[in-house]
Amino acid sequence: MIEESRWALRADAAYFEVLMRLLATRSLPDLVAVYFGGADVLGHRFWRYAFPDQYRDRPTHAEIKALGHTISGYYRVLDSMIGSILAALPAEANVFVVSDHGMRAIRRSRRFDRALPSGAHQGAPPAFFAAMGPDITRATIRPVASGERPAASVFDVAPTVLALLGLPASEDMPGRVLEEILADGVVIPARIASYTPHGWRPPAPQLARPKAAEQERLMQLRSLGYLQ
Repeated sequence: MIEESRWALRADAAYFEVLMRLLATRSLPDLVAVYFGGADVLGHRFWRYAFPDQYRDRPTHAEIKALGHTISGYYRVLDSMIGSILAALPAEANVFVVSDHGMRAIRRSRRFDRALPSGAHQGAPPAFFAAMGPDITRATIRPVASGERPAASVFDVAPTVLALLGLPASEDMPGRVLEEILADGVVIPARIASYTPHGWRPPAPQLARPKAAEQERLMQLRSLGYLQ
């Protein structure tokens, strides 16, 4: 399991190093974004060892001792990386930290197959969202009256970021601007119809990957439980 997760941890380390180099050597653009997927991968693979009481087929004491802190330990790594990024940003930067989903236990009542994931995000608790900066105010995100979705959604991130950039959201975006977290003085432009040009078509399919790269990607998807 650890070996099958290394690709995600290596990717996080590479993305972090590239971002830190860019922040140190380039003028800051209007928008900077970085994705760390390691916590998701470890959640899929190690949930059973972090929360053994959620499973009928519990891990052994040796497994819990060896693997039980894998997820929490990696969150500390992510906290450190995020802290380094924040320290490298100017004081006037607005920062969002977003997770697109939570995680929950699966295969709880059956004999556990170590080759299969023990965590999944379908039906999991809400994701994490935090924002800070000079244009952000402390506020409670207001609930949606209909109750059909959480008070804030991952779909709300793009419209809110656009507002902070002084740009309008579009009518074909499903999310809303989180007005309640924006400081006084932030002007929210009226929505436009779409950012998609009239007559635009999706690009042609990607050229075939080298066989080795394709096999590696299939291994990654299997390790997350998306393929059998």
